Amino acid sequence: MIKKLSRLLVVLVLAASTLAVIPPPKAHAIQQERIVYGTDNNRSIVSINPDGTDKQVLSEGYYPQISPDGTKIAFIKSDSGIENLYVMNADGSGIVNVTGTANTQSIDIRFTWSPDGSKIAYTKVITTESPGGPISTSRIFTTTIDGSVQNDLTADTEGPHVYGPSWSPDGSKIVYTSVEDNVASIYTMSSSNGSNKTLLVANASLPQWSPNGNKISFESDFGDEFGDTEVGTVNPDGSSLTAVTNNSGFDGQEKWSPDGNRLVMLSNCNCGDPSYIRSINADGSNSTSITTPSEGGDIAYPSWSPDSSQIVFTAYDPGAGDPLNYRLFTVPVTGGPAIQVYADGDGVINPVWGELGTAIVDTTAPTVNSFTLNRKTSAQTENFVVTASDTESGVASGEFYYGSDPDQGNGTAMTYDGSQLHGTLGTNMPVGTYQVYVRAVDNAGNWSNPVSTKLVVTQTGTTRVTASGSFTPSTANGDQLPSLDTASFKLAQYNQNVSFGNSGIANSSSASFTYTYGSSVLCGLSPTLPQCHRLTFTTSGNAAITSLIFSGTNNSRATVTGTAQVTVDGTTTTNPFQITAVSSSRAGSGSNSYRINIYNAGSSIAPENLLYTTSNTGTVNIN
Repeated sequence: MIKKLSRLLVVLVLAASTLAVIPPPKAHAIQQERIVYGTDNNRSIVSINPDGTDKQVLSEGYYPQISPDGTKIAFIKSDSGIENLYVMNADGSGIVNVTGTANTQSIDIRFTWSPDGSKIAYTKVITTESPGGPISTSRIFTTTIDGSVQNDLTADTEGPHVYGPSWSPDGSKIVYTSVEDNVASIYTMSSSNGSNKTLLVANASLPQWSPNGNKISFESDFGDEFGDTEVGTVNPDGSSLTAVTNNSGFDGQEKWSPDGNRLVMLSNCNCGDPSYIRSINADGSNSTSITTPSEGGDIAYPSWSPDSSQIVFTAYDPGAGDPLNYRLFTVPVTGGPAIQVYADGDGVINPVWGELGTAIVDTTAPTVNSFTLNRKTSAQTENFVVTASDTESGVASGEFYYGSDPDQGNGTAMTYDGSQLHGTLGTNMPVGTYQVYVRAVDNAGNWSNPVSTKLVVTQTGTTRVTASGSFTPSTANGDQLPSLDTASFKLAQYNQNVSFGNSGIANSSSASFTYTYGSSVLCGLSPTLPQCHRLTFTTSGNAAITSLIFSGTNNSRATVTGTAQVTVDGTTTTNPFQITAVSSSRAGSGSNSYRINIYNAGSSIAPENLLYTTSNTGTVNIN
């Protein structure tokens, strides 16, 4: 009995392993540009349109950060004096405490989303009692966005304080600040387990990984005896250490542009004037002042718009009297008048400009419209477009193939411009007629069914064959026709006009053959006489003729294949056929020739299936 159960278990396991694995539907976001900020007075998270309309209070909290896909917002919230990290949906629903810190712990405001939006790296400050008083240390953790998995990355930290994590764009590393003996340095480590901790820059802090992964920015005094803070950059491997700024005063709070090519930062001259915003290339070139020291009062928290065209920031108006009266502004990145977006009486802090979205599950495949392809030569590259659309997550890309289906994602790639898929048929296609298939995939991973059309590939300068003639068939020529050895009268006539249209064999194409035979010469005049017989062969358009291929010297040979109606003494069958015509003028030698092969009904074109064959010289033109 145990053996039978074991065998049954093996069978069930093997059967289950053969079942297709159907991936679950993917989520995508319907997005809208919003500015999200915290308030300094009543500690609330607020969402607002970039023009200042539609203000929405989402939750208690401060220092918001938008997830990469825009569907979530992470933020700090104080619970009875203990700060925790929370995550909520972009509309303020589904609030979750993801850290759950104890009363001897708190969360630092400098946290960062993983590139795929599945985790958050944050700093936990831990306070312990000692004979000399409370001692604070810090650790960098990662948490899943539901708080179920916490991972301490710096249990073996180099110093008592680590903070300010920033994730690499590929998600594999985290760069952070470690302080030991009152000296801050920048390190990198594995984001999965904190291994491979590597010193990157000494005497530096608050690193930020560029979105393109090429650079890491940071703040440092670069050994300045007066302690002026500058912005620097370094390659992820520690090379190309560069002081991006070199001014008396302060440069910091830098933020990378979404493309990773420029930095925006706060600057001041250390001369009593308010701070101003400027942008600069990652190598320190092309510094541009975006605001002036007198514009908007004391300025803070600059951040980029998603398209890198504008900067959002806060500014304090000393004339307003309220020290918490920081207002919300936007300004073009090229400089110009700053626009006050909102004057929140509770004070605006840490605004971030992003594309907020509501996560939905998209199970609908894209729509691919029908299309046609122009005839092309084998040496010709042909660009073509196919209209495609998707009303939910949007079309991501597409692919095409001909011949057997290579499976989704393995065809020849097609790009998408917002309305059409773009593909290129190369010069590697032999002469022939093809069925070309196109399909699209949306941003949620759903593939459309393939849509196909016919493509004709020809040689350069040859698109038509015509042939005609009358002759007497003979077994001496290898002909094989009814009563060929016994009939006293035999007459064959043929006519062919086959050409390519723009997307296949032209509808006007045709081929015909008539063989009249009998025991009387009168059969040539009256083939319906009792002693006379007839075999006819006819085609009609592209329903019967399926291919036209040119070959031989100077394309002197034309081969036509398809199916035809073959009638012998009133009995009709549908038979496959092959006609070969040779033009002596193209070949440069020999004579014109013509052969028609008719194969058994229901069979394929193969020597063993040959039913009738005949050949002769005659008029053949290939052009």
